[in-house]
Order: sequence, then structure tokens, then C-alpha cells
Amino acid sequence: MLFSPKIMESKIYYSSFPKCLEKIAKHNQKIGTTKDLMEKRMEEGLKSRVCYSSFWLPENYNIIDGKLFLSLQEYNPLILYSKEALNNSLRNIFDPFILNESIQLNGKSASQIIPEIAEEDASKRLYERRVLLCEEPETPRFISSKSLGENEEIIFLARGEKLAKEYGEFLFNCGIKQTAIYKPLQLINENFTKGFILNGLVGGKINSSFKGNSSFAQISDVFSELFFGVERIPARASMLGISE
Repeated sequence: MLFSPKIMESKIYYSSFPKCLEKIAKHNQKIGTTKDLMEKRMEEGLKSRVCYSSFWLPENYNIIDGKLFLSLQEYNPLILYSKEALNNSLRNIFDPFILNESIQLNGKSASQIIPEIAEEDASKRLYERRVLLCEEPETPRFISSKSLGENEEIIFLARGEKLAKEYGEFLFNCGIKQTAIYKPLQLINENFTKGFILNGLVGGKINSSFKGNSSFAQISDVFSELFFGVERIPARASMLGISE
């Protein structure tokens, strides 16, 4: 069975990023990672909800001093500062969440510790690293499904070449010949962070894309209130909660 036997039970939550985190914490679960979602999708198959839905991921991209870093949950500032990031997006959907000195991880500023961990882990194998310094800023980066096992960022997220390759073969067998990685662009001269969504397999020409440039609010959220008097509902996606 491709789905990890350590995962006893899982549940899908659908809401804004902060609300999903609250629900998962309330049920004493952990956030489903990219690796977990890949395994779950292969286990349940194309017609399952886990394949149809798009999911918030605990991993994310951070741009610091002009360099792009891909972080696991432990070094994702949006986990601890999700509400602040959401409020920032609702004030201006085009503004990324700035990593100023007040944004702390493990007693240090996020802008300091993320590059430090990337350097500390640089000699380790990809799937053992906690933060990856990304060499290719190209976005979107289109990737053949059959070559996912050769992409450093996908191997990092899958926590190994084997699963990255298997997931690519799964996509190919589902009729998805190509996927893409969307990375944030440095359009401002400040350090910042963005949300990460793994898209569903249904709909659109590029399915199961890795959207590492995701915002916590969308234009429609703002327009709902400005033009229709409807309370803003922040950008929503699913999140996988896992009981171990």
C-alpha cells in the first residue's frame, strides 16, 4: 500500500489557512504535508475528494535578501503568524507578508534563521534538509510528470526521489502529462513569505500544480464587500488533518 501505514486517520477541512490550522489543532492532528497528500492521492485514486480538492500545504517559499528558500513547516513563518498574514492580505491583496524583525522563529528573526538552516543543511541529502535554497527562480516552471523524480524541489517536498517519481507516474496515468511549480517573484525590495497550495487534479490544463505564490485573500474577497456589502470570506482551500 502506497499510503503510509503510520497514518491512522485523516480528515479534510475547508476554510481559510488560519481557520484550517485552528480546526486541526482542535482535533489534535498534524497538518498533512506534500508527502502525505501525494501518498493519500495515490491510495484513493483520481475520483476521490483528496484528488479533486486543492490543499494548503505546511511548506512554503520565502524570499530573503534576494534568494528563494523552500521551507518545511518548522521554518514556515505563516504557521505561527497565519492571522497576521491573512489580515495583511485583506488590507491589500497584492502585498506579501513582510518578514520584518518581529517575525520570529525559534527565538530568531525568520529572515536570519531560514538562511542559516539552509546553509547548515546544504551538505545533507535533499530529503533530509529542513530548508532548501532554490537555484532556479524561473516561474512558472513546467515539468513533465515523468520527470518529477529529477526535480530538486519536488524531491525535497516528497522527502525522497522514490515518492516524487511515483507521484509523477500517478499523474501521468491519470492523463496529466505536465505539471508546474509557481514561485513568488521579488517585486519589492523586502524579505517576504507566501502561502503554498497543491492544486487538485481536476480542471484546467495544468493539474496538480504546486502554487508556491499563493495569497491568503483574493480579489473577489475584497470586491464582495466593496461592491455588494457582503463580508469578506478569505481565500479558501482544503487542508488535510492527520491523526497518528
